[in-house]
Amino acid sequence: MPELDIACRALLVTIFAVAAAGKLRGPAAFAEFRATVRAMGVRRPRLAALVARLVPVAEAAAVVLLVPSGTVLIGYGLGLLLLLGFTGGIALTLRRGRVVRCRCFGAGGSPVSVRHLVRNTLLALTAVAGAGGHLAAGGTLPGPLSLLLATAGGALAATALIRLDDLVYLFGRPAETTTAAGR
Repeated sequence: MPELDIACRALLVTIFAVAAAGKLRGPAAFAEFRATVRAMGVRRPRLAALVARLVPVAEAAAVVLLVPSGTVLIGYGLGLLLLLGFTGGIALTLRRGRVVRCRCFGAGGSPVSVRHLVRNTLLALTAVAGAGGHLAAGGTLPGPLSLLLATAGGALAATALIRLDDLVYLFGRPAETTTAAGR
């Protein structure tokens, strides 16, 4: 099923490209990401700096590997490893009761929560499904219209996942406000 492969590639390429660019968009963004790595539990400054440098490089590598059919399975594998690592880091952060802002895409997002675990799990499943779709398709591409729709669908889904915190804020239950007079 080549459409599944293309949609999954488009989704993951968009996710990893935006994530890497967000972390590397300037010294302040990178410093915030490094601080987040430390706050999540990587206490040694040198190790935190190394992790902070390697993550966006690995994200960019996943983008490059996911584009050509000859390396797409390696790209899916690298993406899956990254997503499992991110999910584990978030799970440990939540288990320890730490409040850490999500810097997944470089911006100052909301504190990491279960929704970030769900998002990363969905992305990890996307990598698995995409690899399966690629193997089932035998490396063939869909027709032009299917290619366009699958790519657009994957990119649109990625955009929704990237803006997940904003969507939750926009469409979530409004915060209850209680005043002393209203009790």
